[in-house]
Amino acid sequence: SRKSVGSLCDLLPELDGRGRVAVFSFFTEFGEALHGTLDEPSRRRVRALLSDGLSDRDPTAAAGATRALGVLGDGQTLHPLVQVMESGGATARVAAETFRKLSQRYPGEAEALLSRHPHLGAFLGT
Repeated sequence: SRKSVGSLCDLLPELDGRGRVAVFSFFTEFGEALHGTLDEPSRRRVRALLSDGLSDRDPTAAAGATRALGVLGDGQTLHPLVQVMESGGATARVAAETFRKLSQRYPGEAEALLSRHPHLGAFLGT
């Protein structure tokens, strides 16, 4: 599965919006199963691609990357979600949902970010 995920990561930049949406949906759907089978470098690579996907020019793909981060993200991926929420763009609400989900797993990192961005508390409903 590591090799397959590597192939998806290699292919992702070449895909059109629909293809990127499909890959991000795959990571959302199967991310939990993949997480246990991937080594740390592979997980970091996927998280980096998903973080890059937050700014995808296709709003549906950007939302898909955001949702996938909710499954495969870690405490380090909370910061890019804050940037998306602060941008107020089309995926800000999805980023807020993902931030809330990840903050359950990484409460220390989430609290630290919210202390630096207190205005997001109202947006997140905290």
